[in-house]
Amino acid sequence: NNDSSLLFNAVYSIEAAIHSPDLKNSLQSWSNALLPGGVVIIVDDFLSVGVPRDDPDVDLFARSWIANSVHTTIEISTWADGIGMTLVRDRDLGSEFQIVKRNYRN
Repeated sequence: NNDSSLLFNAVYSIEAAIHSPDLKNSLQSWSNALLPGGVVIIVDDFLSVGVPRDDPDVDLFARSWIANSVHTTIEISTWADGIGMTLVRDRDLGSEFQIVKRNYRN
């Protein structure tokens, strides 16, 4: 698509990326919607490095939140690199705020 009237300076995904059935494809689509120099901003839950994807709590979280795309920010960064994008900042808000652990079993 070469029509710049259909392109944007920024694409925001707030608490939505985790629900994508194919986050890698979504990232590519968002990238395609950007003007040169544009940014994609993703605010969402990500799998912590070192936590097994098959951990029962991860599975329970994913099913509770209909989270189709439970990935690490490292995976997102690798995909972004593959389509010519660069991760600018990876900020863990959970470590900056006191978070009450939710029990998804209830």
